[in-house]
Parts: sequence; C-alpha cells; structure tokens
Amino acid sequence: MSFYFRYLFIMCVALFSATNSATTQLATEDFSQLPDVNRLVLSPNGKTLAYNARINVGDIQGVGVHVLDLATKK
Repeated sequence: MSFYFRYLFIMCVALFSATNSATTQLATEDFSQLPDVNRLVLSPNGKTLAYNARINVGDIQGVGVHVLDLATKK
C-alpha cells in the first residue's frame, strides 16, 4: 500500500512541476492559500482514489468529493 502513496506523491510532484514553469515567480500569498486537493484516500484494492477538491468557478465555490478509477483515469 505504501507503493501507491509514493506513486501518488511522485505523480503530484510531477504534475506540479509540469504546470509550473521555471520563469513563474511564486508570491507569498501562494504559500498561504488552501490546497486545491486534500484528503486523498486509496481504496483497499488499490484501484480507486477518492479526494476532496476545492471548487472556485465564477459564482460557484465549495468543496467537491471526486472518485477516480486509476485504471481508466475517469
């Protein structure tokens, strides 16, 4: 099970690295914001990942629960 957590951590770091270019400067406010994704939970069989994601689209704000099938990525 720790393999999946290491894999998830590496994937999150890779995703952040791919989306954040070296020329982008981080502001102090970036470190004080709430994370967009938290409370990641892997299913006992290791095939599904559930997490809370912050939603901030126009007038819609809140937290949504997302379930991701790791095999299909849907």
